[in-house]
Formats: sequence, structure tokens, C-alpha cells
Amino acid sequence: MTLHASLAGLLEPAPEVRRDEGYGHTLDEILSQPRLWRETAETVSSRRDEILARFREWGLVPGSRRRLLLTGAGSSVHAAMCAEHALRPVFGSAVEAVATTDLVTGSGGVVGPAEPHLMLSFARSGDSPESLAALAGVGADRPNRLGDIILTCNPDGALARCAGPNALVIAMPEGANDRGLAMTASYSCMTLAAILMGGLEGSTEPRDLVRDPASCVERFFGEGVGAIVDCSMRPFERAVFLGSGPLKPTARECALKLMELTAGRVVCLWDSYLGLRHGPQAMVDDRCLVVALIDDAPGSTSLPYELDLLQELRQKGQGQALLTVSNEAPPEIASLATATIAWRPTGACLPLALRPITDVVVGQLLGLFASMKLGLKPDRPSPSGIINRVVQGVRIYDPDGLAQGQVREWKPRPASE
Repeated sequence: MTLHASLAGLLEPAPEVRRDEGYGHTLDEILSQPRLWRETAETVSSRRDEILARFREWGLVPGSRRRLLLTGAGSSVHAAMCAEHALRPVFGSAVEAVATTDLVTGSGGVVGPAEPHLMLSFARSGDSPESLAALAGVGADRPNRLGDIILTCNPDGALARCAGPNALVIAMPEGANDRGLAMTASYSCMTLAAILMGGLEGSTEPRDLVRDPASCVERFFGEGVGAIVDCSMRPFERAVFLGSGPLKPTARECALKLMELTAGRVVCLWDSYLGLRHGPQAMVDDRCLVVALIDDAPGSTSLPYELDLLQELRQKGQGQALLTVSNEAPPEIASLATATIAWRPTGACLPLALRPITDVVVGQLLGLFASMKLGLKPDRPSPSGIINRVVQGVRIYDPDGLAQGQVREWKPRPASE
């Protein structure tokens, strides 16, 4: 894989030097993603029979409308939201992404009384208190849980250890368990695994589905990164990420990556193209970078709305710069943009369902370069320790106690207890 000069230069120091300077893990984890996607596809393919057998046992088959909750916290729930767009057309409208941070407080009202359901958990470390509580049924009616599916990057984490015998635990490739603070490879691999699991009844092999996205991103690392470097060097103080369909939660994850890796010094917002007009557009000023993830696949119903909004921003003189990300960059897109990224400048478009794993790389690299420009260390960008690799300071309260007006802490127990 040939790398752009900006990336090759960062790789010149020895690995231990890169880590000492605070960017080695994050850089390696971003660049490893195409390889890890191929490995993830092999993992899912190798367990096809087991996965399909469990799905059928639980009644999770195409068109079944079986209640399936996709859960996680932070970046993990963004992965769940992207997967929802791919899985809902397969299994029916009863597929829903819900943050564990909403489930455990009981504020979501997601699962009705005595409603049979399955839960698909996304977890990098598997050690977040909210994930453990959701698995145990805090806020999610455990007695009516038909089964648990756990996608994790840490097979030795607490979530995998606490899973019962009826759980299907699928570990991501070893390199997906990021050592840097920000979720990068872990995020895209879990997103991809969930999407691929939804297509196992089809005739296309997972490795074949991953071939084009992986190749596009490898080519981008060599030819397209300059657009991100140029944008990251601009003196912006805020950023807005826009997307439609599965690219909306992708925009949300991109916004989180830039905000995390710059320790909040760059304030970020995400929205849909139509949604931005309903108030958040006020944030787009001459200090604001706009990143537009564009659905330009043939027959896209979103594209006219996306172009309308981008044309409006241009007419009103809003935004310091506009970076567009699309399959191609025809004149109607390129003429509006300060910089463009085109995954397939010639040839077939990437499937929209797989665009989340390619487009999130833009947010990851933008965060990496912006973090280093600010003199921060992307592997640990929060000097004061406000944010951490595994969330800290969370206490979970016993829901039965709360129902009786008693505040007492809840503790997870291993599945064997």
C-alpha cells in the first residue's frame, strides 16, 4: 500500500518513537482498517453456519420482524445506528438502535412488558458499566430476552465473561482492539461485522462485499489524503458534519472523532441536510468547516436535498471551507466544494450500506491531523484526563430499588453466578 507523503512522514520514526510522541497507536489503527475489514469478513464467513443456526433458533430470519435491539455507548451506539440502516430492510421494522446510556436509566421505554426480543451489543473493551447493565437486563426486561449477540474487540472483557450460555459472542480481529483513546478500527470492524451478518442468507460472500471498500480506502491513503491535510491546516474552530440515511450516524461519529481528538477545542455538530436548517445552521460561520457526506449512488433520493443545502450555504457565504465525500465528484458537487474526496472517480459506486466504514475514515484522519496541529497527542488527547479510553465515574443503580424509592448501587455478576 502506497501512502501519501503526509502519512509516510508520520511513519518514518520508529514505532516506539511514534508512541512516545503520542500518535503511534491512533495512526496505526486508522491505517490498518482495510486489512482488518478483510479479516472481519473472514471471521463472519467462518462462522456463517453457527450464526445462521442461532438466528433461526431465535426466529431472526429475513422478514421476521423479530424485535432486535442494537445497543452500545458512545461510538459503539453510532456503529449500531449505522447497522440499523442495513439490518432493518432484512429483518423488518422491529430493528432499532438504542444507546445503553438510555436503556439503563429506563428513560427509553424501548421494550414493552413481556415483549420477546434479542439484543445485539457493540463493545470495544466490553468493560463499560452501561453495557454490562444492559446485558443483565437493567432497563431491558431480561426475562423476555431470547438471546444476546455480542460484537466485541476484547474477548476477555467483562461483557464476554458475563454473557450467558445462550449468547453468541463474536470477537473482532486482534488488531481491532484500539490502544488509542478514540475508537477507530474497533468502530469500523464492529459496524462491518453487523452489516455482514445481515447478509449471510444471500449468495454473496462477505469477502467479496468488502473488497471494494477496502481497496478504495487503501487508494485514498495514497492519493486522496491531501484534501484532509489541507482542510485540517485551516484555522477553523468548529465543524459541521452532514449525512443522510446511514451517513447521518456516520457524520455523528466523524463529529465525535474530531471533537475527541482535539480535546473539545474544535466544537462539532452533526445533522441531516434538511435538519440543519431547523436552527443548527446558525453555527455555520467563517470559523466553521463543513464536511458533507453525499449519497450520490444511482437513484439516490437524498442527493437533490443535499445539493440544495450546499448551494444555499454557498449563496449565503456560510462556512470557511466545504469538504465533500462522495462516490464521484461531478461538476455539480466539485463546483461547490473547497476540496473533494471521491471513492470511485470512475466505475461502480460503493453500496450505501457500506459507506459508513469508508466515510468514517475521513473524520478519523481529520481528527488526527487537527489534534497534532494543536500540539495534542492523539493517543491520549485529553491532558487533564476528562475523557478516557474506558468510561470512568459511572455508577449503575438497582432499578428495583429505584422503583421503591431506594438508591442502591447495582453490580454485575459473571454468567456462572
